[in-house]
Amino acid sequence: MAAMSELVLSPHDKDWPRLRPVRGMLQSAFAEARDIVDPYLSLDGINFTAVYGANKRLPVGGVCEDGHNVHLRFSTDDADFNPKTLRSHLPLIVAHETHHALRMQKLGFARTRGDMWVMEGLGVAAELDVGKGRGLDDYSFKESWLRVVLQEAHIDRGLPLVPRDQDSHEFYNNFWINGGYHLGLHFVRNYQRANGNPTAAELVHTPADEILKATFG
Repeated sequence: MAAMSELVLSPHDKDWPRLRPVRGMLQSAFAEARDIVDPYLSLDGINFTAVYGANKRLPVGGVCEDGHNVHLRFSTDDADFNPKTLRSHLPLIVAHETHHALRMQKLGFARTRGDMWVMEGLGVAAELDVGKGRGLDDYSFKESWLRVVLQEAHIDRGLPLVPRDQDSHEFYNNFWINGGYHLGLHFVRNYQRANGNPTAAELVHTPADEILKATFG
């Protein structure tokens, strides 16, 4: 039987003063998140490290470094950092970043905008599967109307540009990163509807080109 994944604290001295006082809280919250996510996506072989870092709109975040390493970022001085927030947010973040890691193990890093959109869309779909329809966007925007407006704006603005830009290797700018989550989920949902509604976990190794064909043919 494989050993269960554990959360280790960053080895960097700069993170210790902020992380050490809440070490037990973080490790307990991670164990709960692991037990929620693991039946859906296997965490075996993935290393999870807690680091201190500011996150956009949320006190908890994550970054998938490669197919075997995920950094979970905690803003311990954020007013919303507390056990309740960890319990609600961390399973979604672990699901999102674990999906990325498992995908990278088979397909490697995203090389184009199309790859990135699909990877992020699948990550969001994994959140929604684990959260039973509730994802990080629901916590990022307290006003549901604003969340919907932004989602629709990103899709309306980005969709006409996709056939031209999906093979571009330049995707690190604010619109394509932030809008990419919403565009990617749009593409994933189109593919799911056309193919019997597989879960994001079942699509972890499905190539981006195949998923994009459901939207663009």
